[in-house]
Amino acid sequence: MTEGSPPAKQLLQAGEVGHHGSISPGDIKAIQDSKFVVWFGEPLENNLAASLNTAPNAIALFEFDAFNRHPLRDVQGKPVAGTLDPHIWLDPDNAKAMTRALAVIHSHANPQYKALYQANAQKFAQRMDRGVASFVKQAKGKQQTQPYWAYHDAYQYIESSTNLKLVGSLSTDHHLAPRASQIRWLNEKRPASKCVWLAQVTSQRSTR
Repeated sequence: MTEGSPPAKQLLQAGEVGHHGSISPGDIKAIQDSKFVVWFGEPLENNLAASLNTAPNAIALFEFDAFNRHPLRDVQGKPVAGTLDPHIWLDPDNAKAMTRALAVIHSHANPQYKALYQANAQKFAQRMDRGVASFVKQAKGKQQTQPYWAYHDAYQYIESSTNLKLVGSLSTDHHLAPRASQIRWLNEKRPASKCVWLAQVTSQRSTR
């Protein structure tokens, strides 16, 4: 998003999002001195909540109405009422909408780069559309939706664009060990499904 302009400061590093890590006194000062601080919100980044929930310059993406949302699912893939699956950025449409929102936020912070931010957002959308089109083309060659299982259910936002359907997961949280009963249940499903082991997808939480 900021390519060609001064970079934004990243508060969390890879592997720290929502689970580990803390911000330093220098980060706290950067938050206070910044025009805007963009984060997803406490449901995902609870390790930032103490500093950002009451920060007047903080913008939580979860509070936007522009994104597709799904509830969390239990280990057998059933929706859990009244919950939010926080991995919303994996939805291609959500990713494009977030980029457009970031372009607007960055433009308010640095209006001299407004045209650049908008152009970067458009380029991102074009790359995303090409990637989705490639997946859709591959999916059309398959007779049916492909079942899969995962250690931790985090991928439902990409299922529609990749022709996948969750069978179940081993654990409700990647920090929790699976139960023997769940391993046995999934083992019964295994001949008809495959494991999806995707790299952790992280996004930058930035200050500007």
